Amino acid sequence: VPRILTSCFADYHWLSERWADVFAGFGVAAVTPLMAMVAEYRDAFRDGSDFSVARVAAMRSLSFIANDHPEACPRVVSWLASLLTDPREADRDLLSAVVTPLLLLDRRNGQNSAAILEAVRSAYRRGVIDTSLTGSLPELLRSIGPATSKRFFRPWLHLFHTPEQIA
Repeated sequence: VPRILTSCFADYHWLSERWADVFAGFGVAAVTPLMAMVAEYRDAFRDGSDFSVARVAAMRSLSFIANDHPEACPRVVSWLASLLTDPREADRDLLSAVVTPLLLLDRRNGQNSAAILEAVRSAYRRGVIDTSLTGSLPELLRSIGPATSKRFFRPWLHLFHTPEQIA
């Protein structure tokens, strides 16, 4: 997985839309390397948008893995929430991309956790969520439901290959 992650920084526009699906195909084994990549390039978004794109793809992969592998879900949900509350994290593209899958995963697990909702509220209060991408907090909360979950966790790559074939 770490060697493949380098493709996130190359000029592979044909692949960039599918990074999340590809990396998610590695399953639980990809969780730690994906989290490490996001952490390693924390402030790199200031040097270019490619870093934000790569970090968002890694975060989406983690969300897909958590959706497909219940054993990974608590760790991923906790980690996503920590991104929202970390005062050192300032990548608005990444943080704006975190809120929807975080709320979907939390709700899917029947949690509707006050701690998760507070992490999202905290990020909105800090001004690190781009409301042109997410809508206001009340709009976002109204949009979270089964239809949103089905659209977000689309198994595009799995229409053509099984996770075993991908790995």
